[in-house]
Amino acid sequence: MHSVRRKRAFAAPEFVERLAERLSRYCPFSALVVLSLLIARSAVPFSRAAAILAAFAAVDVGVNLFRWHRLRRRRRVHSGSIRTNVLA
Repeated sequence: MHSVRRKRAFAAPEFVERLAERLSRYCPFSALVVLSLLIARSAVPFSRAAAILAAFAAVDVGVNLFRWHRLRRRRRVHSGSIRTNVLA
């Protein structure tokens, strides 16, 4: 029988670190804009900040679509490749 595991308390630093890693990997432009807007929040009105964030979110979507398309194309090309280490 397995020993009973104690429930871990919510580890905020680990959660924030994982979230930052995912944001920087999957939507780097939006993450950069959000961090920049947090720093300069008093100088940029909310309506303009929302427009800037929406534009960079669209860029992130475009980058992710490009990555997905390139990965899909690479898999299709390599799936029918000839084995080079097979003895004749």
